[in-house]
Amino acid sequence: MEVSDVGADPNINVRVEIFDAIINAGGRVFSNINNTNISIQRPILGKENSNFMLEVEKKTENFSYSLESRTILSARIFYRFTF
Repeated sequence: MEVSDVGADPNINVRVEIFDAIINAGGRVFSNINNTNISIQRPILGKENSNFMLEVEKKTENFSYSLESRTILSARIFYRFTF
């Protein structure tokens, strides 16, 4: 669990690993629960090749100059290089 921008509207992030999936959730949830960002990453080829990943994400962008926000739903396949 990570908390940043502590104050009236903190940014909270939680990371959970369940089996071979990684779930990240958080955002500025105290001002509006719809601001929650959620990301689920899972290895496509199983645990033996955990660098080839599928990610599904729901992200909310808030604009500081207005009260509007935009929700983005995305999915991507990527290869993670580790050294």
